[in-house]
Amino acid sequence: MTPRFVLTICCVSLTGVGLYFAPDAAVSHVRGAVTDAIRPGQVLLRQTIASVFGGSSESSSATDNAVVERLNDELSLEREKNRALQTRLAQLTEQYQGEQEISQSMLRTKRLIAPSLTEVAVLGDTVAEQWRSGKLLDQGSKNGLRENELVLSTKKPLRPLIDFGEDADLSTEDLMLLGRCVIGKVEHVGRWTSTFQRVTDSRYRGRAQLIRETKSGFVFEAQGILKGQGGPLCKLEGIPAEKSVRINDAVYTAERDGILPTPLYYGQVVDAVLGMDDREWTVYVKPAAVPSQLTRVHVLRTAVNPDRLAVK
Repeated sequence: MTPRFVLTICCVSLTGVGLYFAPDAAVSHVRGAVTDAIRPGQVLLRQTIASVFGGSSESSSATDNAVVERLNDELSLEREKNRALQTRLAQLTEQYQGEQEISQSMLRTKRLIAPSLTEVAVLGDTVAEQWRSGKLLDQGSKNGLRENELVLSTKKPLRPLIDFGEDADLSTEDLMLLGRCVIGKVEHVGRWTSTFQRVTDSRYRGRAQLIRETKSGFVFEAQGILKGQGGPLCKLEGIPAEKSVRINDAVYTAERDGILPTPLYYGQVVDAVLGMDDREWTVYVKPAAVPSQLTRVHVLRTAVNPDRLAVK
């Protein structure tokens, strides 16, 4: 430490002691001068601090906003995936519950006539064409056929085929189900194969009933005849004008023979019109969605309960 520095410190210390013990009136002018002298430095210090930390805060805020936007986008994408998975799960659950529900009713029932599900395969176009053209036959050597014998083609309408027929005790009008949804019915039954109609086929007919879901439960509305139109929609006819029809009403089968525990689902009302002089509603129904590649379905048929026929 140099003598000059020591001297400076001593002078400042003595000045501070003197100002501390001096009267307020005498010190006020000196205090004001000192405050004015150091004010520019204080202002400069505050501006420097604000510039450093304020700029950092703005930069940090911009970074945080970018991160939040990115996370929101990722969250929206995950929500879309979650909704898609929930929809798929609901479809699979509906199908599984429908099959299980019918199967359980078959096991529990003591009625003489019981429902029975038969899983069938829908033959692809190539296999169906080979079958119809005679490249695949339902007869063999046990039926007296030999090699090089002629195969005569019979002209039949090209209807979709399933791989069961009389051998599985199928009958005309047996419903075809995907889960608990009706997608068609058996049209003609052959020995080994059968043709079927989809609900959208122009010749399809089936009894149906409107069912509306309310806060207090399900309300059973009017019954009619569901008719295919050859297009994506079906038409529900026979609903009187005095009955209530609403968009989004569900359409179920109308059979009440007590064989099934619940009715089966056809589709949903997408349009309902009633003119001034109309006696019936004009109702259009969108059938349940069906996969573009339909491979395996169930045929619902009725069979005599073997437990009731068992000899005791």
